[in-house]
Amino acid sequence: GYINKRFAGGKVPKDGHWLPQRSAGERWAMGFKTIQVLWANCQTLHLGALIYYLRHIIHDYQDSVCINILKHLADALPENEPRARVLICEQIMSDKATPSPVTTAMDMAMVNIGAKERTEAAFERIVTAAGLRLVKCHRQLGHDIGIVECSKQLG
Repeated sequence: GYINKRFAGGKVPKDGHWLPQRSAGERWAMGFKTIQVLWANCQTLHLGALIYYLRHIIHDYQDSVCINILKHLADALPENEPRARVLICEQIMSDKATPSPVTTAMDMAMVNIGAKERTEAAFERIVTAAGLRLVKCHRQLGHDIGIVECSKQLG
């Protein structure tokens, strides 16, 4: 995962591939620090980061494990900081009766390991159960990969 040691000029990457393609030195200079986290219990999770960015992690697990991961991140978000976000970069399945061939293939591959791709509604269910609020799903027309933007639940 990625954590933000400072809010990088108020800008959030628009492209899910933008940050990982940077060198570790470039990411650090921009305010991002790469960390390794054991997702089962979120060991080594740094508290109070403004942005937690998860790329192709949530689709690896069943709902109960995802809710646990997201609960830890919800607890780690700083209090009284409206800009604090959990950004989840994943394949977002369409609600249409016939998903794209790429989404179908990925979902079939994920089911073999007990994981799954999710629709926007499915993301909203696990995010809400974890104590977060789904702010918006950012998707480019014609693409299956998107960013699920989450914040702390209000009140």
